[in-house]
Amino acid sequence: MENLDAIRYKTSSRNFSTEGDMLDGEEVLYHDIVENAPRFIAIVQEGKYVFVNSSGLKLFRYKNCKLLVGKGLIESVAPNHRSAVSEWLNKVEGNVRLPVIFKFHRADKTSFSFEGSFSPFTYKGNPAILIVGKDFDAESEQKLAIKSLDKLHLDILNSFKEVVAFYSPTHEIIWINDSGKKHLKLKDNSYVGKVCHQIWFNANKPCPSCPMVNFKDKTTERTVTFDDNSIWRIRHTPLYDSSKQLTGYIEFRRNITDEVLKERKQKRVAIDALYLNQKNSILSEIEAVLNRTLSNKKYLKQKDDFKRIFDIIDSYKHLDKDWKMFIANFEEVHPGFLRKLTDTYPLLTPNDIKHCACVRMNYDTKEIARFFNIKASSVQISRVRLKKKMNLSDSVDLRNFLLNF
Repeated sequence: MENLDAIRYKTSSRNFSTEGDMLDGEEVLYHDIVENAPRFIAIVQEGKYVFVNSSGLKLFRYKNCKLLVGKGLIESVAPNHRSAVSEWLNKVEGNVRLPVIFKFHRADKTSFSFEGSFSPFTYKGNPAILIVGKDFDAESEQKLAIKSLDKLHLDILNSFKEVVAFYSPTHEIIWINDSGKKHLKLKDNSYVGKVCHQIWFNANKPCPSCPMVNFKDKTTERTVTFDDNSIWRIRHTPLYDSSKQLTGYIEFRRNITDEVLKERKQKRVAIDALYLNQKNSILSEIEAVLNRTLSNKKYLKQKDDFKRIFDIIDSYKHLDKDWKMFIANFEEVHPGFLRKLTDTYPLLTPNDIKHCACVRMNYDTKEIARFFNIKASSVQISRVRLKKKMNLSDSVDLRNFLLNF
C-alpha cells in the first residue's frame, strides 16, 4: 500500500491536514489509525484514488489497495449518481465539509449506499479530497435487524398471560404488554408517561409498600389484593446499563386469585377432615371410659342406659351430614374426581368412595383408620378389596394411582 503522509486531526475542524515537521514515529501512528479506522476513508487526487483504507477495501470487496488506487472515483460510482458526485467534487473548496449520500459500485458489480462527506485536503503537498463515510445500507440493515429483534421480544412478552410492564427510574410507565392493557381496559398507548400508581391504583402518590420507593435497588415480590378482590403476585426487578446506572424497572404481575381460593378451599377441607378426625377420636375415648365404667358390677343395673349412650356415640361417629360437608368441600378442590371414580368403577360402595377420597387427600393409614373408627389393619384389608373391585394388579400402588387419577 502506498504510504500515507502524516495525518493529524485538528480540534477546530473535522478535516484532516498534514504538517511537514511531524516526526516519523507520529507518521506511522497516524497512518495506522487511519488504516484501521472502522469507517471508509479514501483520498482522491485529480479525480483518482491515491489511498483507500482497509474498511474501504472491504466495502469495495477488493483484496488489496493496488486494484483500486489509480482508478477514477466517478468510475466507481453508480451511473445514476455520477452527475451529482461530479457536482459535489467541484463544490469542495476552502474548509467546507460537504455531506453526501450516493451509491458505489463494487468489484463484484454489486453496490452499496455511501453516507459521508467530501472535504478539501492536502496530500503530498498537492490539493486533494478526503472522503470519510460509512455503508448506509449496512447500518440500515443493522437498525432493521435490531428493530425486528425488538419486535420479536415484544411479541414474546405480549404472548404472556402474565402482565409485563416497564417503568422509568421515576416510576413513569414506558410499556405494558397486551395482558396488562386488557386488564386495565386500555385501547391505546395513552398510559405512556403516566406514573404507575395512577394507572394501577388511581392514586396520587405511591402505595406504602411500593418497592420502587422502598427497595429501589432490590428485586422484590409481594402479594396485593385490589378493590375488585382479585389477588396478584407482583415482582419488581431493577434494570441497569453497562455502567451500572439504574435505567428503570421490569414488573411481572400474575393473577393468583384462583390459586389462593383453591388453597383456601384445601385448607377448609383439611379443617373439615381434622374436625371429623378429632370428633371420632373424642367419641372413641368416651366409649372407652364408659366401657371401663360398665365393667364395674355396681353399674350393671344401668346397662340399658349405657347401651343407649353407646348408640348415640356411634350415630355421631357416622353422622352423614358431616361426611356430606366433607365431600362437598372435597369436590370444590378436586372437581370431577368422585364422578369420574364412580363412572369408571360402578361397583364401589359409598364407604369405598369415602376411602378413595381420603387417599386422594393424601391421608395416611392411621388417619383413615380414625376417620372410619376402625383399626389400621382393617384399612389395609379395605385397600386390598378396593384394588380387586377396581381390577388393579398387585404391583399397582393404590395411593399413587388415586393421586394421579
